[in-house]
Amino acid sequence: MERGLPRAMRSSGRRPWPLQMRTTRHAVGQHVLDASQFSEFSEFGSPTLTRAPGMMQNPGTMTDVAKRIIVALDTSSEEQALEWVRTLGSGCGAFKVGMQLYAAAGPQIIGKIRDLGGEVFLDLKLHDIPSTVAKATEALVRLEPLMLNYHALGGAQMLRGAADAAQGLCAKSGLRRPLLLAVTILTSHDQRSLREINLHAPVAQQVASLAHLAKTAGMNGVVASAQEVSLVKQACGLGFVVVTPGIRPASATPDDQSRTMAPADAVASGVDYMVIGRPITHAPDPLRALEAIVNSVA
Repeated sequence: MERGLPRAMRSSGRRPWPLQMRTTRHAVGQHVLDASQFSEFSEFGSPTLTRAPGMMQNPGTMTDVAKRIIVALDTSSEEQALEWVRTLGSGCGAFKVGMQLYAAAGPQIIGKIRDLGGEVFLDLKLHDIPSTVAKATEALVRLEPLMLNYHALGGAQMLRGAADAAQGLCAKSGLRRPLLLAVTILTSHDQRSLREINLHAPVAQQVASLAHLAKTAGMNGVVASAQEVSLVKQACGLGFVVVTPGIRPASATPDDQSRTMAPADAVASGVDYMVIGRPITHAPDPLRALEAIVNSVA
């Protein structure tokens, strides 16, 4: 049955990569989850969980770890981005397309990455009035990214409108529904920089509060520092997805990140997906750098 597959894969004989799409059973790391565990299905196996599968508690094999790594394509060069996809595609779970690449290469970069077999975390951090964000969501869902995100500070009405827009379009059109994520507090922030914008509560408290708001508004998960994963899971449940940027091997510099963590420590904390960019893409041998990170966790 082809209804649940992205358009580019229908009738093509190409296997969805890197995770197999199934209609009743879903692979999550080393776990195989039955349909009875979910209250809602996306078309590609990223449902809302009604009970926790223990994701990422014991990642097991190298492959399980690699599936959780999202390589950030932080470049303005479409050629460079696609070269990274060709080089690293078999060793990671997805690729992050942020504002820099999206602005330089346009929406078509999503299709080009997917044509090469890659999945896309579309990291545009939408934040506007609810009606504008809902309409933007419909446009972006048609690109069929694996993940799409919003600033939680946009509020519950904005997030709920986005979730409803995605659900309505996918139900009507047969498109797969992406994981919808709310960005809590950027990992470039620390307590001092938050005070500068008149946010005085402790970072961890703000992250947990925004995560709870996001869940009640229909988001599937959040983007948050690995330092706050346990608080998010406590507030929202183990099945609530946490995607963590700011992941840095011990040998890497923090760059512009303030709240960072090593890959092995991040996995131990319970993260579901790790976004890693410069330590991989700026390495002399990106594939070897990726493999070293996987091995450091496995």
